Amino acid sequence: MKRTPMYAGLWVMAIAAMGLMAAPMSHAEEEEPSLQVGDKAPEITISEWLRGEPVRIHPEEEEGVQPASDEEAERPIYAVEFWATWCPPCRASIPHLSEIQDEYGEKGVKVVAITREDVEDVRPFVEEQAEQGEMRYHVAVDHGDQTWEAYMTAAQVPGIPHVFLVDREGVITWRGHPMALDEVLEAMFEDEESITEARAASE
Repeated sequence: MKRTPMYAGLWVMAIAAMGLMAAPMSHAEEEEPSLQVGDKAPEITISEWLRGEPVRIHPEEEEGVQPASDEEAERPIYAVEFWATWCPPCRASIPHLSEIQDEYGEKGVKVVAITREDVEDVRPFVEEQAEQGEMRYHVAVDHGDQTWEAYMTAAQVPGIPHVFLVDREGVITWRGHPMALDEVLEAMFEDEESITEARAASE
């Protein structure tokens, strides 16, 4: 059965302004961002995973990997966050993202936090957070800024923290500040439930 893209719901229109307000763009920029909401999410390129198992946004594109059918498995929803240990708003968002992973993990949400810092600078911070029971999600170090360039630079996002929400189709459906992510996910799953109910009624 063909899946309906999650960004098709009206919730995207309702919260788009909130997401864009979280990452204001410079008036001096003239070119359109090469990565926008509604685009296919770039693959993430990681040098080292510090928390959680390695993940891929598009595993079906990896050589030798057969894509799962609708009956076999549902693709995850990825919240790809860009952050840094030296960033106070990023640190303040950690408990919130941990709570989101706890609340929505069973529904297929995977929070993936990516930093472009040196791995030896990040590892002690992540280990300390883990000892405190925080960062209960995937944490990784970017590989030569490749993921940063593919997401942050391409979307013309000026600062961190910033999250790109990738739906089950591998499409970016929202981007914005991590503290707004719970409201977005709540609306997304309400929309997903409505689609499921509509399908059931039509069968």
